Amino acid sequence: MPVYNVQEYIEKCVRSLFEQTYSNIEYIFVDDCGQDHSMEVLHSLIKEYPERESRVLVLTHLENKGLPAARNTGLRAASGDYIYHCDSDDWTDKELLQLLIERAEEVDADVVFCDLYNVSGNNMSVYHQSKKENYVEYLKDFFIGYSQGSVCNKIFKRALFTDNGITFPEGYPMLEDLRTVVQLYYFANKIEYIPRALYYYVKTRSSSVSGANYQKSKKISEDRIENVKGIQNFLQKKKIQGIDCELGLLKLGAKQNLLINADSVKIFKQWIDIFPEANQYVGKSTLPIYYKIIAWSALKEIWIIPYMWIKVKNIKNNISG
Repeated sequence: MPVYNVQEYIEKCVRSLFEQTYSNIEYIFVDDCGQDHSMEVLHSLIKEYPERESRVLVLTHLENKGLPAARNTGLRAASGDYIYHCDSDDWTDKELLQLLIERAEEVDADVVFCDLYNVSGNNMSVYHQSKKENYVEYLKDFFIGYSQGSVCNKIFKRALFTDNGITFPEGYPMLEDLRTVVQLYYFANKIEYIPRALYYYVKTRSSSVSGANYQKSKKISEDRIENVKGIQNFLQKKKIQGIDCELGLLKLGAKQNLLINADSVKIFKQWIDIFPEANQYVGKSTLPIYYKIIAWSALKEIWIIPYMWIKVKNIKNNISG
């Protein structure tokens, strides 16, 4: 578990991990040089669980390296048969590891995943998923959002990482887990599913890599773009076919913030030029109809409609301000 500036969340997360019903757990926490009191909270919690303390390893980066690097540090230190990654601002059901590992051992699965709760303030909703027949069907679900591409609702045989040289893309912390999961699923001989929500994914933290700050940004998300390129390159290398539309929708999502937050024609042109092959799938995206109209107008270079849209947004912002 990477630890970085999560002092408000880490206690709930760590308690849920230390109180797992499964006993044979090696805990690896990676201090990624945060500026708050997260590590003080962690060390205090470790002392509260003496039955776990001997199996806890705390590693420290000399400088902040980011989420993917912290996960890689943990991977290199791990010695167990299975790997589980948890984000430090979320929490887990206490039976998560026991149920996932029991299923893995029962059917000799390389990957086992479960449903999860999306948590937004006091509201929770279950993110339901489903087992698929083959790798391509899993990819389609990941790319269009029908299945969670995170690593946090899944366990993996550690050999999947070590035997295939799979690591997280350091320096690119957005969509990094999906890029990694795409590779892990490819090499997995058997993937199993437990239709029960066992992970609590907090969606309200705006400073997280998946939070609201990205949704409001007018800048190109280099991380998302680079990781989608990495996914595309891997699939091309493995000659995976039949996913053009779904991959196109993933590409649109990686640059979506430019479209919805554009405040100039220049930004719209940037949106057009990034993954231009994906623009044909705008009509199949989950964007509201008015954004689809804006996108179509920009693609046809009918600039009066985007221009008027920007004007209207500016007027609304001035009124609300």
